[in-house]
Amino acid sequence: MGKETKPILENIAIGDRLELKLATGTGADYFQALILGMIPSECLLVSLTEAGQSTGIKKGAILDGRLFQGDDILNFSSGIVHVSKRPHQIVSIQIPQSFTQTDMRVWPRVPTLEYLNLAVKNETTGALKLYKGKMSNISLSGAGLDIPASMGKPGDRISIRFRLGSDGEEYDISMNAVIRQIRPRSHNKLALRKSWFFHGVEFDLPHMKGEDKLNLQGFIYEQSKTLRH
Repeated sequence: MGKETKPILENIAIGDRLELKLATGTGADYFQALILGMIPSECLLVSLTEAGQSTGIKKGAILDGRLFQGDDILNFSSGIVHVSKRPHQIVSIQIPQSFTQTDMRVWPRVPTLEYLNLAVKNETTGALKLYKGKMSNISLSGAGLDIPASMGKPGDRISIRFRLGSDGEEYDISMNAVIRQIRPRSHNKLALRKSWFFHGVEFDLPHMKGEDKLNLQGFIYEQSKTLRH
């Protein structure tokens, strides 16, 4: 459950990323925006960072937004007060009167996904390989990877690139991580033809790029809502 809280505007900074959608849209309709500035007690100035976001974006329209801050997600609604489409699409939205604050640490992990194409580089050894594997127990701190090979040894640093999907929306994510554990899946149904290995990996969240972090947070948030229903 979320709790109502007053705006934490002192924690909002230029360059912060947030997600917005028209209030009439669905969870798959969120798009990314970037905070450019703020007029205290009046409006936030945001830039829409993805192409093709102009449909329905007009003065007077109501937006639902979510801002990720540390372990919290702040949900809010706001009206559009001005739209400028040149040279870039910039929108002024009303300062939210309140946020609904949810602690992301109480979200369940996303239990299991179907097979994914994974590009993995072992930064310790320099090896770069492509795998078709399975990702499970996804959280902001890490995940489990089942692939038909060992990616290295515990303590090795790796970089991962993959694509997640939720409600028709696809998220391309690149991140650095550390292998924390490896164990063979010799008696697992995954190992019918090859020797599969489970890898427990810890994500390097503090150094993740803003867009990748937002995509991961958005995916986990949408999946968590589905799991609760």
